[in-house]
Amino acid sequence: IFVFDAPGLHSLWMLNMQFPLDMIWFDDQGKIVHIEKDVPPCKSALETATCTVVNPSAEALYILEVTAGFIDEFGVTEDSILEIISI
Repeated sequence: IFVFDAPGLHSLWMLNMQFPLDMIWFDDQGKIVHIEKDVPPCKSALETATCTVVNPSAEALYILEVTAGFIDEFGVTEDSILEIISI
């Protein structure tokens, strides 16, 4: 999980990952504001020029990265709520 100091349009890209990820952006209330599924990795610095940069559609305070397929497997939807127990 990425925790930012303030809500914003926080973009991500995935240098040095070896497998695709699902990404979920949450606002300060834990509500999902953006979902991206099966984002491909950039496995080397040479791929950075063509690496997919994911830009959210709304401001978020948290971003959760999980293994691709997690969103579908666990039924995560725009109506799901993040409950943070401890950071």
